Amino acid sequence: MKKVKWGVIGCGGIADRRMIPGMLNAENVELIAVMDTNYQ
Repeated sequence: MKKVKWGVIGCGGIADRRMIPGMLNAENVELIAVMDTNYQ
């Protein structure tokens, strides 16, 4: 199966707690970029 490549813009609470962990657990998803206005 071909992977869906994602980038996340805005890494606030919902992205950090739900969206990114969900992507990392999915077999057909590849997280390739993360961007936020605040460097942490």
